[in-house]
Amino acid sequence: MPTGDLLLSVHLGPRWTAAVATTAGRTWPVTFDGQTRMPSGAWIDPESGTATVAAAGLAAAESPDAYLADPMSALRTATDTDPRPAAAVSAVLAHVANTACAQTGAAVAALTVTTPQPWGPKSRQRLTQAATTAGLPEPAIVTTAAAAAAAAASSSADGQRGRFVLVCTIGDDHPHLAVLDAADRYTQLAATTVRDPAQPGIHHALAAAIRHRSSADTNPPQETESQEMGWQAATEIDRARTALLTTLRTPVLLPGHADAVVVEPGDLYHAVRPHLDQLGPALAEALTDADIDHTDITATVLVAADATAPTAQIALAEAKMPPPTTLTQPDQIATGAAHLTGNLRTSATPTAATTRLPRTRLTIGNLTTVAVLTAASIALLFQTISTADVSTFAGNVTGVRLPVATLALAAAIAATSATAVAQLAPTTWLSLRGSNDPASTGWLLRRAYLAAAATSLALAGLWGLAAGVGVEYTDPQYLRWALTAAAPITAGAVITAAVSPRIPATRLGDWITRMRPPLWAIAAAATGVYLVRAAYTLTFPVNLTGFPTLTATIGAALLAAGTAATASRHLAIRAAISLILVPGYALVVTVNTIGYLTATYTATLTGWHLATTMHTLREALPDNPLTRWLTKT
Repeated sequence: MPTGDLLLSVHLGPRWTAAVATTAGRTWPVTFDGQTRMPSGAWIDPESGTATVAAAGLAAAESPDAYLADPMSALRTATDTDPRPAAAVSAVLAHVANTACAQTGAAVAALTVTTPQPWGPKSRQRLTQAATTAGLPEPAIVTTAAAAAAAAASSSADGQRGRFVLVCTIGDDHPHLAVLDAADRYTQLAATTVRDPAQPGIHHALAAAIRHRSSADTNPPQETESQEMGWQAATEIDRARTALLTTLRTPVLLPGHADAVVVEPGDLYHAVRPHLDQLGPALAEALTDADIDHTDITATVLVAADATAPTAQIALAEAKMPPPTTLTQPDQIATGAAHLTGNLRTSATPTAATTRLPRTRLTIGNLTTVAVLTAASIALLFQTISTADVSTFAGNVTGVRLPVATLALAAAIAATSATAVAQLAPTTWLSLRGSNDPASTGWLLRRAYLAAAATSLALAGLWGLAAGVGVEYTDPQYLRWALTAAAPITAGAVITAAVSPRIPATRLGDWITRMRPPLWAIAAAATGVYLVRAAYTLTFPVNLTGFPTLTATIGAALLAAGTAATASRHLAIRAAISLILVPGYALVVTVNTIGYLTATYTATLTGWHLATTMHTLREALPDNPLTRWLTKT
């Protein structure tokens, strides 16, 4: 098979679709608008019967009854007189394939598709026909449980896998168990649903709790578990379940309700726990059907893309199952399916060095962060020079007093703006080659952060020299302060350039977001320093507005808020620090203390850069002894 051929593995889940592409020995997740997943639904035109995927959400908003949220489930039970499910699946497969081909520049030569459970001959034939209609080859079909088990085995540290594997999948309403024989290509031996007959399903329980709390609607629509939940309500609840992974509270607005209701992890716990309490009896039933013993299960896989994962892990531990390998992303299922069918030729985990993220043309919006940081740095530099206290004798400058702490902060912000440019490198392009540029993300990161390191040091040196030229007085301390402030940032950029190509491809999106500088925190702190200095030197804007004391107080408060926002990524910690620093800075700020407060923020900004560097090391070198030590500390 030519090395340019594209081997495509697609996971068509009930809510999300993900795909993994392999070509020329390189493998990476297919991205849809920067995400590794897209909604599985398709909108079917009621008149023509054609399916729409790319703009399905917009069309569904106007005609929700024509939207098919889970085409695969509909295809399995479809009749010969209903062509809509086949059209929807075909449209989804075509959209995924076209996206993958655009990103790789190759045609699909082999296709793997997952199904929720083992399908019979008629259902498989309908799926094959849908792929053919999309212009794709006949797919290799594997179950989601088998793909999950293969993904877990390929990602295990020792590369070993058990003979019999238990896969626990947390569905919309109930957990599902499947017992697989790993020695026989993960053949499914038994499957069962974990449920408490006296309790509603997870989605329905959350919907009932939300409707119970809602008081804005006098007659909200009701659903029983025997009724199929509308796709709009199911999508909103699924979004909330996923959001609870990273937040303690999230709003939910169900169709027919005027006001949103806040749900918490406890609500999800109360919805799923009654069913997980039945995991023991359900497991015993599955083991009996599989004709194996409890001790024969040597590996456990948990598929949970929402905040139910911790509760499910506890339930599996209570059932005396081995610690599970947890899969939280749909592209992991697609990767497992590719492993299972032999589409994945390399056993190495895809990294930035072998991945090419989609890139877009650089826009003004992309440069907002760089522009704001650069403006803040230049403003502080010019204020440092213009407000310097210059002593002269006989026309010659004999001494200069200027705020070196402000100069150091200006240099640190200038260095930060250089790293902000580097952070854009993997996702933007300037040349006319565009998507035909063969550069990998790792290559772009290395070149960009090395350039950022050199630029940071050069800008710091330039700022130090500019201060001396501006006041017409040469003093080595100007250069020393500027370079000292930029040196840790430069070192962090060098380390990032060295190790970032080793970051796993699946972690690149989160890592790039983490590397983005805290723009408005830095801008607030720089504005605060500028206002305090202007208040005590009676320069712009105080020379126009007056009120120097009020201006100094406002500036100190902004500096305190910026310090708190830069010191931590957690909202609660930021709020706690702000409650202490804002009134404290406003009380203690004077012409003598502003230098110390400015130096404190410079140290805080340096700490942010060091924290991002350690995060990069943890992502790129998770098994390195130094990284493990950094993780512990």
